[in-house]
Amino acid sequence: MNSLYKRTPFRQIARAYGELLSASAALKDLSINSQAQALAIQKIAIDIQAGGARAAPEQSASPDSPHSEWLRQFAASPDEMLLTDPECYTNWLGLQTDASMFNSAEQLRGRVFPQLPVPSDGVYGHDAEYTSLLTAIEGAPNRERFTAIELGAGWGPWISAVGVVCKRRGVKEINLVGVEAHDAKFEMMREHMTRNGLLNVNGVNTKLMLGAAWKEDTELHFPKISVKDHGAAATDSPGETDYRGNAAEHVAVKAYSVPTICEGLGRIDYMHWDIQGAELATARASIDFLEKNVGYLFIGTHSRAIEGHLLELFYERKWDVVHQKPCVFSYSLHAPSIEAMTQDDGEIFVRNPHLRD
Repeated sequence: MNSLYKRTPFRQIARAYGELLSASAALKDLSINSQAQALAIQKIAIDIQAGGARAAPEQSASPDSPHSEWLRQFAASPDEMLLTDPECYTNWLGLQTDASMFNSAEQLRGRVFPQLPVPSDGVYGHDAEYTSLLTAIEGAPNRERFTAIELGAGWGPWISAVGVVCKRRGVKEINLVGVEAHDAKFEMMREHMTRNGLLNVNGVNTKLMLGAAWKEDTELHFPKISVKDHGAAATDSPGETDYRGNAAEHVAVKAYSVPTICEGLGRIDYMHWDIQGAELATARASIDFLEKNVGYLFIGTHSRAIEGHLLELFYERKWDVVHQKPCVFSYSLHAPSIEAMTQDDGEIFVRNPHLRD
């Protein structure tokens, strides 16, 4: 995800450190944690004075975007946006989502947000993320069948978006695969897809896998985290802290390669990856498979280094880069990893020109 809720405590610390280097000498005696807390309080105050614009999804929409008219054709009708669960909120596609997964739950619960996600919906992600899956749906060679896969799926927002749009368009066979390593989020994905009419219904084949996407089939470790933490990563070398420097207890999880995840699916029209730093190794290991089987691929990126190598990989393999945006980061020698410096994910959306229709 690319929205504000995904910014982790350490990312705030890294950003705070970079900004406070030029502050007064008095701040130098504060701990890094105290600096982050002070900055967070300051930003909250600024948000309150500005009317809390960042907390309200409807404030993010801009009618001047060139995407707006194109996006509007996919929006749910008023009848399809009726909220049936008071613990949820409904977005512009008609998806109902459990608000308890977000820090802004009280501002989301029981509300309907019909505004287009331009430049962002404030919760799920930016308009480019929506545009990627809708482009794949528009460009599918077979309008009767569509297959989408989400790696690092969380509660399955993007395969669910694919599902509701394809159902609305009358696609007869919809295949959705979600892979998530966090057990509680995995159960939330099941609930989310059931709530939105995408599990155990005619015309929709759903495959949900508890585990992490990786460069190979193996066993990894995943930190025990809150469902409101959307930035955790699987690792093959667990320690007392995670890649962000947060204290964490790890549990063993299964890891699956892309070919294993996609086994028996045939052509895959769209894939969405949000795998927290594992995207480069996974792409390198699976590029031959991707080239033979995947039409469109959206990758959330988690460091400048990863972005550069991914672009190099797709350039060498002659894929079309439809969209790319670098991640937002704050460089700090106090960061435990390059990925920990990232405050907002980058985006790479590519089209495979080698796949025959």
